[in-house]
Amino acid sequence: MANILLIGCGDVGLRLANKLISIGHQLTIIKRSPLELAGATVITQDVSQPFSLSSLSPDYVFVILSPSASTPEAYQQVFIDGLKNIAQALAHHQPKRVFFVSSSSVFGQDAGQWVDEQTPPEVAGFNGQILLQAEALCLQTWPSTILRCAGIYGEGRLRLINWLKAAKPVETGLWSNRIHIDDVVGILLHLLAVAQTEQSLSYVYLGATNSSLKKY
Repeated sequence: MANILLIGCGDVGLRLANKLISIGHQLTIIKRSPLELAGATVITQDVSQPFSLSSLSPDYVFVILSPSASTPEAYQQVFIDGLKNIAQALAHHQPKRVFFVSSSSVFGQDAGQWVDEQTPPEVAGFNGQILLQAEALCLQTWPSTILRCAGIYGEGRLRLINWLKAAKPVETGLWSNRIHIDDVVGILLHLLAVAQTEQSLSYVYLGATNSSLKKY
């Protein structure tokens, strides 16, 4: 079993945390708001502010951050300032591998092209631009694996349903790549298992479920 640091514990992070605890890993969580979770040590900390982790020497680190708002400023604070503060907090120790959850929004292709791990990003929006910078920062700082997730769906994630219920306008003929939240957790657990066997890992993976392609 490994000593694991989980930075960011929202919906995906909490599900992952419970799985890691059930497997028997030693888990420390850093979360912006207070959390009580049996089997884990929780540190309440906003990573956009400098902090110290001098007493921790994790084998593996999962970074699953989410901004407080969909603005360039919020993305910059959590993904760029936050990663720099994490790097400073771990300056005394080099983890075996850092797993960073990114987004398929780094791809700006919108004309029905197929993309894979070798497809060069064509970033359009500020969110994809900042996430791409964050990915580069991870890869420059630690041995890292990036998981670019498509739109996550599952229990409690009702944005599209609520959009339709509110009778908001919908542009027809569009395709949306999606992945179930349980599959995201499963991929992260698989990547950890592969890393523990010291098998080589690719630097970038796409997380999308073919059966979840939906046309509006």
